[in-house]
Amino acid sequence: MSTPAADAKRVFLRARTSSADQAGLQDHELVDLFLTKAGSDKKDTGQHTQHFVHNQPRDYEHFHIILDMNYRQDPDANVKELVHEVYRICFNDHDTEP
Repeated sequence: MSTPAADAKRVFLRARTSSADQAGLQDHELVDLFLTKAGSDKKDTGQHTQHFVHNQPRDYEHFHIILDMNYRQDPDANVKELVHEVYRICFNDHDTEP
């Protein structure tokens, strides 16, 4: 089933590096969790066939994972014009940002 081009978007996932490391989650696991929570079809999680993932190294206090979601459904999609959404990933009640 094809996803309409209107559903193409760029999603930024922001997480605290120390919390992600303590939770023992790798970047692809964070992406899978986000996709599952966002209601993505199960066949996509773990494979990311409809999405393109950009991983930022965990060199700073926070790191970002950028997902270009559903853009492969429209060969004419311009990634510079995708709608943007930003999400903060918290691993527990004490994982707050300044």
